Amino acid sequence: FAAAAYPVWSTGGYRLLFLGRGPDGTPHGTQVDWWVASINGTWSHATGLIESLMFLGLWAPQGGHWMAPAAWLRRDSMVLFSATQMDATNIWGLSIGDSGVPAGLPKRLTAGNSMDLHPSTAEVGGLVNLVYTTLNASTEVWRLPLNGAGEAAGEPEPLVSGFDWIASPSVSFDGSRLVFSARQPLGLFIRLMDVGTRNMTVIQIVSARRLARPVISSDG
Repeated sequence: FAAAAYPVWSTGGYRLLFLGRGPDGTPHGTQVDWWVASINGTWSHATGLIESLMFLGLWAPQGGHWMAPAAWLRRDSMVLFSATQMDATNIWGLSIGDSGVPAGLPKRLTAGNSMDLHPSTAEVGGLVNLVYTTLNASTEVWRLPLNGAGEAAGEPEPLVSGFDWIASPSVSFDGSRLVFSARQPLGLFIRLMDVGTRNMTVIQIVSARRLARPVISSDG
């Protein structure tokens, strides 16, 4: 393997599931996938699960390149992982046999539009206790007046707040209009704000998975 990471043991302890870059069957090609391997090193094969999960609308959490297995439970042989769907990153579970074949569809185990990452479990008395990290990001657009020398000439003040994952603010040359993106369940909303009145208008909905970078022209 050119790379292998995030190994988890099967329920019986004689298989490994991991994220890896391995051969794709062509002379020099490779593929990134979840792989299943025997612990004695005699065989391994790609599961095809990354492509299947992406087909169902699941993607790697923001800041990551690939979804990765985090735990393989005894109950239902469920593999836990973090994935992004629409505007939320949650903990998901997928039942997988020892050969890497899924049994059914993935299930969302946590809810909300926070960023849920790094699931870990403990199975005690027939109960599965799940712990994970949660990140809530609050972003705003502020403005700061400057003098002719480029030095601060007043106190900073907030211009835009109250939206999820505000990004890429762009202002017109005269400072009267501001455009920015914000994440919503249907995708990314591009909003235009009149800086003087603070009135906003949705001018475009972009079905981008990560982000959009609106840029306003100098004349607005």
